[in-house]
Amino acid sequence: MPNKPARPCPYSLFYQVFLILSFILFTNVAHSEEATINIQVKSNIKATATYSAGDKIKPAVLLMHGFLGTRDHATLKNLTNAIKDEGYSTLAPTLSLGIDKRKQSLACEAIHTHTMESDVTEINLWVQWLIKKGHKKIILLGHSFGSLNMLVYLKQHQIPEITYAIATSLIDIEHAIGKQSVKSQLKEAYRQIKSNNKSLHEYRISYCKKFISTAETFVSYAKWDKANILNMLKFIKTPVHIIMGENDQRMEKNWPNLLSKHGTKVDIINGANHFFSDEFEFELHDQVINTLNKI
Repeated sequence: MPNKPARPCPYSLFYQVFLILSFILFTNVAHSEEATINIQVKSNIKATATYSAGDKIKPAVLLMHGFLGTRDHATLKNLTNAIKDEGYSTLAPTLSLGIDKRKQSLACEAIHTHTMESDVTEINLWVQWLIKKGHKKIILLGHSFGSLNMLVYLKQHQIPEITYAIATSLIDIEHAIGKQSVKSQLKEAYRQIKSNNKSLHEYRISYCKKFISTAETFVSYAKWDKANILNMLKFIKTPVHIIMGENDQRMEKNWPNLLSKHGTKVDIINGANHFFSDEFEFELHDQVINTLNKI
């Protein structure tokens, strides 16, 4: 018995359209793959960043890594990818810290001559790069010490294109090494600066028990204790949203409350640590993306 002629599939046209749209989407995604960008910081030093172009209607997000780290730190890299997947343009620099095209995290025991001021200068270069790229709205997002870098930048620069800032795991310098330790080290460092002593010294700061730097370098970071951060927030015009982990061992328990009492929006992710490890990573991503979508 001969086979009956095959009936045309009612979904064939739909399927063809689906394939075409999928191809277009794939092509667009391919064009938005990360590109490595270089900027000239000094005559002999370039800093690098990864840039991914997203929906032009959405703000661009500039993400800053933590102390001595790079954009490839897991917390920041995964957050960058999550934001990029939502269609936002992302720019994730690695601060040069005085090293040409730096790729690796610096050891605490390395010789450090970079400063908060040089970090802020580089952040401004990247912000200006985004503006020249045509981005009309920019959101700054930092993690750990990167959040502090970001806030210091916002205090010093009022850029109309920057419409919002998200600070995750905002560092508490005093908790890491003790309030008295910070004060005594700063007192000695200021003495060294006054006497124009540019030699290297051993300090404690953040997670570093042996931080080798000039007095100028140490002071530029260590002076940002809780009191100075709270005072700085009063002068920042850009809305700031702080996200902290409940079990962050790098801050005093009252640090989020102090920030909140000074009028800053603070959200706590229950159970999360400084790096929002394990399942808390997804809670961080959800909260950040929900915030971005409301801006």
